[in-house]
Amino acid sequence: MDKRQEVISELSDAFEASGHSGDTAKTVAAYLRSEEAIRQMTEYLHHSGQVSISEFVHEMVAIRDRVSYEDDDLYVEDGPLEKEISKEAIFQYYKSASCGWRGDYYGDFGIRIYGDGRVEYRTYYYYMKPRTNYETEISPLAAERIRELLLRNQDSMERIPRSLDNGSCDGSGQTFCFGNKMIWALNIEYNDPKSVKKRNPEYYHKYKKNLICENRVFRLFEEICEILRGEGIRLSIHRCEFSANDSSLFSRIRSHIFRKKNK
Repeated sequence: MDKRQEVISELSDAFEASGHSGDTAKTVAAYLRSEEAIRQMTEYLHHSGQVSISEFVHEMVAIRDRVSYEDDDLYVEDGPLEKEISKEAIFQYYKSASCGWRGDYYGDFGIRIYGDGRVEYRTYYYYMKPRTNYETEISPLAAERIRELLLRNQDSMERIPRSLDNGSCDGSGQTFCFGNKMIWALNIEYNDPKSVKKRNPEYYHKYKKNLICENRVFRLFEEICEILRGEGIRLSIHRCEFSANDSSLFSRIRSHIFRKKNK
């Protein structure tokens, strides 16, 4: 067992000792993205005994923010998502439940867009176990429009943290890959800053920077969705649908169903 696996094993033991599922260890390892952060979380759990989910998430975010990350290469530590992310795709989006039972289906999915117009769409059982796989195409023009859009926004996206924190403790996780820039969020949505400030001043001042970052990510995502809608692909934060009757859509769809669940 290498050093990283030893750390994750320690983290699993700490999870179970604190009343949390040991299966969550790899997900947390991917979120923290640092051996030092994982070690700190392990120590925290060992000394905290029973902790609430909200206390745990708060401390996890605090540890994450204290630890220096590796450079922004497309990199996910030992989590189930690492097997799905492609370094060749120009755009990727994955929606996943933040908690659940392995083998159950909660509407998780992912979509990849390649520079040559290829599109890969998958649905997943919980913990990124493949459920269905679809392959299709968009027009070369649409692929080029997405590529140009990403180039125009590259500098803006590079300034966005890889993990966004809006105070959520559960719900749906969203992973965006704009080229080689990966951004993870939880329950992301667009919010008008003035409206948030008026409605909840305390929240606004605490999460102002995150709110700005989420809005930038959401706007770029929506612009990509608009291009895809012209190709008959209706992508949103929560779902992805294909319109087979759209004349501008892909030339073929292939599907394969993974029938055996991983229980």
